[in-house]
Amino acid sequence: EQIEAKEAEDLHARLNELETKRDEVDEEIDHYEDQREQAKETLEDAESVLDDYEEHQAEIEELEAEIEELEAEISETEAERDDLDDERREAIDERDDLETELDDKLAETELTEATAETIADRRETLTERHETLGDEIADLRVEATGYENQADNLRESADDLETQADEAEERADALEEEADEAETNAEEAVAERDDLDDEREDLTEQFEAAEPDIEIGDAEAHREELQAERQELGEELAETRTRLETLEDDIAEAEDLLAEGNCPTCGQPVEDAPHVDDLDEKRERVEELEAEIEELEAEQDTLDDRLETAERLVEIEQRIADLDAERERLTERIETDRETAAEKREQAAEEREAATEKREEAADRREAAEQQAADAEATREKIEAKTDEQETVSDALDRLDSLESTREQIDALDDRIEELTDRRESLAERNAERREWLADKRDQCDDLRDQFDDERIE
Repeated sequence: EQIEAKEAEDLHARLNELETKRDEVDEEIDHYEDQREQAKETLEDAESVLDDYEEHQAEIEELEAEIEELEAEISETEAERDDLDDERREAIDERDDLETELDDKLAETELTEATAETIADRRETLTERHETLGDEIADLRVEATGYENQADNLRESADDLETQADEAEERADALEEEADEAETNAEEAVAERDDLDDEREDLTEQFEAAEPDIEIGDAEAHREELQAERQELGEELAETRTRLETLEDDIAEAEDLLAEGNCPTCGQPVEDAPHVDDLDEKRERVEELEAEIEELEAEQDTLDDRLETAERLVEIEQRIADLDAERERLTERIETDRETAAEKREQAAEEREAATEKREEAADRREAAEQQAADAEATREKIEAKTDEQETVSDALDRLDSLESTREQIDALDDRIEELTDRRESLAERNAERREWLADKRDQCDDLRDQFDDERIE
């Protein structure tokens, strides 16, 4: 019965059915596992795409920032170029105004062009004329003053002659006394001059004995020559001493190395060193330098002695010059005193002749005074005329200075315009380079954007 019951349940069919379901479940499991692996790979690909996208987005943002910065720089540079252009136009307008002003000023001069050379030549001519006029005016003033002084003196002399005609003899005695005094003064001056001559002769002998080859008047140049020679010798001596000290230091260092068993030149052990014999050569050179120094010091001492002699010669030369100047002064004084004595004696003789002659002389002097006054007036007129001319030259120089100033301003503006033009061109070149960079960066940015589909990324 149990068997029949089992058979009635159809267990084989049910087994087949269950096995079929199991197979279907196994297939579904396998399908799900395949889908899971595929989803995992898809996720990894998506994550990689997103990473690349983020990197590209960062690059795009960086490029956009650079583009924005370049656009700002280009805009600022263009604004600067506009400012420079405005400044350049203002400079050109100012230069045009100055050139008009230059033409107006040029018309007021005798020049045909306002070049630096023509201005300099004209200034030199005007300056020379101005100085010449100044010298002439100064000479004329001296001349006019001389005429006026002579006129005054003649008038005073005429008054004296008229009022003192009766005292002619008394004045003659006074004149004789003045003549005697002048002659005494002249004799004293002659004696003083002889003393100066003796002193000068003694100094000349001292000068020639000290340096027979040097002429009086050349002592100062001789001293300067010796001083220059002394300086050169001092520099040579200092240089030689320095070389000696350096060489001695080298020898000391070499001896230390030798004491340690090393070559003084290359530092290698003595048995391997190729330069051990250099030390003896350096010692010989030290002896030569010491001999040179001794010889230079001897020359220096000799030069010091000659310089001392030269200083004495300069003093003697100066004293001789002072003596010559004093002698010239005394000679002039002697001549003046002798002339005064002769004049006084002559005046005394004339006054003794007669008072009438004095009155006649007074009349003559008044007439001469009038002539001197007329000459003085004529000279003053010349002074006035030359002063007017000098003022005209001064005005011409002032105009020339103004012309040159305007010319210099124009030159400065030309340089400024050229500078501004160069700066604008430089800025334009800089912007052209920036625009090339800008176009390149925009292209890079567009390329990066084209590489991804934003909808797909979303």
